[in-house]
Amino acid sequence: MKLVVTRNISNELLEKIASVTPLEMIVSEKQEEIVKEVKDAEVLLLFWHAKHKVVDFFIEAEKLKWVHSVSAGVDHVLPHFKKNDVILTRSATTQNVAIAEHCLSLMLMISRQLNYVFKHVQQRRWERLIGDELFNHTVVILGVGFVGREIAKRCNCFGMTVIGVDLVKPSRVDLYRFYPISNLDEALKEADYLVVTLPLTKETAGLIGEKEFSEMKPGAKLVNVSRGGIVAEKAMIEALKQKRLAAAASDVFETEPLPSTSPLYEMENFIISPHMAGLTPYMVPRAVDLFCKNLRKYLNGEPLLHAVILERGF
Repeated sequence: MKLVVTRNISNELLEKIASVTPLEMIVSEKQEEIVKEVKDAEVLLLFWHAKHKVVDFFIEAEKLKWVHSVSAGVDHVLPHFKKNDVILTRSATTQNVAIAEHCLSLMLMISRQLNYVFKHVQQRRWERLIGDELFNHTVVILGVGFVGREIAKRCNCFGMTVIGVDLVKPSRVDLYRFYPISNLDEALKEADYLVVTLPLTKETAGLIGEKEFSEMKPGAKLVNVSRGGIVAEKAMIEALKQKRLAAAASDVFETEPLPSTSPLYEMENFIISPHMAGLTPYMVPRAVDLFCKNLRKYLNGEPLLHAVILERGF
């Protein structure tokens, strides 16, 4: 079996993979080398990198049978994933805690006006601001999957009223109320904070736009830790200018890196997080652990964990 890994990970992690079964393992971050080696590879362990042209990895990969994406979202893979006989899996559970904690960090920054405080301190200004509290405020979590459920747990600990919105009502999560996504407009009216954690699919692209911002209560806040394409940036910028949104923070953007010409850099009531919510020292080891579990299942002909339904998009 030949495995191509698209990131230079530690020898310890490579040995962990090799301990599962004897295999030929090619490790490279170079575009040309990956394209060459994946042609006769059976398995691809895909670490997304902005410099990679992912489409090239699949063009001549005739022997490919399984691709595991280290990202929780696979919207960057699916447009190039044409072969229905190839299994696609994703790291759906390895970044939940990190993203949830990052989301709460952004919510707390907004609530306590820490973005303004940090700016003042850098200017050597001593200016005390009146912050808000998360306690007794309502958070609407749009997407109550693995990440959304972790966010809900933490919001409950802060004494927030937690409302979930999704296609299907989740189990194993404490929600004050649940709305199906067809009733999103009703949920938006209640939101002091709107947290976006949905995967990016054909159905969710541009889901939060001008109409949705107009349905939110004045002074609401937005935090996006999923994909930039779900929130229409122009509509969000206008909502921030008009104070329909009091503040917003996003870890993801329609174009990444965010262009230096974006007006978001100049907006005081907007916090930019450069797609780093899932990045901790534990991300790669957890992803490799999940890959090894799936590799054992793959060798035994068992269904793989977190297999993507191509038509659904996640």
